Amino acid sequence: MFLRTEEFMPYAPDDIGRKARANHDSPDCAGGSNSMIVERKDDGVYAKCFRCGQFGRSLEGKPRHFFAKEKAASVGAYSSRDVTMPRDSTTDDRSWPSGARVWVGQSRVTSVESKTYGIAYSATLGRVVIPISSGGEFIGFLARKIFKEDEGPKYYMRTKQPTKMVFMINNINHPDVVVLCEDVLSAIRIGRHVSSCAILGTEVSDYAINKLTKDRKHGIVFLDYDNRIVIKKSRVLKNRLELLLDKVHLINTRIDPKNLDDKELSDLLNLYI
Repeated sequence: MFLRTEEFMPYAPDDIGRKARANHDSPDCAGGSNSMIVERKDDGVYAKCFRCGQFGRSLEGKPRHFFAKEKAASVGAYSSRDVTMPRDSTTDDRSWPSGARVWVGQSRVTSVESKTYGIAYSATLGRVVIPISSGGEFIGFLARKIFKEDEGPKYYMRTKQPTKMVFMINNINHPDVVVLCEDVLSAIRIGRHVSSCAILGTEVSDYAINKLTKDRKHGIVFLDYDNRIVIKKSRVLKNRLELLLDKVHLINTRIDPKNLDDKELSDLLNLYI
C-alpha cells in the first residue's frame, strides 16, 4: 500500500538531503513513536513507515519557487528555528490579485471574515496564506495555490507542530455541538451557525480530537463526501468520536459545506443538531 501525500508531506524537511522522523497517524497502521521517515531529495519527497511497510513519494514536493532559498530570505518565513507568516503577506484584499479574491469570495466568505481570521496574500509565494493558531499561539500557516502556473502542491503547510494544525471557531449557539470539516473556508462558513473545526485533511491527530471534544457532547462529521478514501476516513473519524462524545452524526452529501448558501447550510445542519 502507498502513503497518501497528506500523511507525510506535513513532516517533510525544507532542505534537500534532510530527513525527519514522525508518527504515522493512520487507521491502516498501528502507529508508534517516530515509525515513519520522511526525506527530501532533489526530485521530491520520499517517505516510509517501518511499522506498516507503506511508502510514498511526492513529485509535487520537489523544490519549487516557494522552497528556493533566495526567496525564503525575502519572505522571512523559513527560519530553521522558527515559523512565522511571510513578511510580505497582507490581509488587505484590495491589493490582492483577482484570483485570490475570487478564491475566497466564491466560498461566500466575506472580506470582514477574511480579515478577522488573518487570511492574507503573499506576492512572493503567489499564494493565499492562512494562519493557524491554538490558544493564542501561532502554530503555522497554509499556503494555498490559486494560479494554474503554480506547479507546487495545492496546499503547502509550514509548521513545527503538525499535530496541532487544526482550525477551530467557537460559537455560543449549541455549545455542546462541534462540526468537523476539512478546510478553513468551510469552517468559517459553518462557524456562523455552530462551533466548527477544520481538520485540514482527512486525518486528525489525538491532540485535535482531544481539543475539539473538550466540553462537547455532540459531534457532526461533515467532510467532503466525494470519494472512496474520504468516505472511509469519515467513518473512521465518526468511530473515534463515538468513544468520547454522547452522539455523533455523519453528514452524507457530496456538496462541499462552503458551496451552500447560508440558508441551505443552516437547514442542513439543523437536521443533525
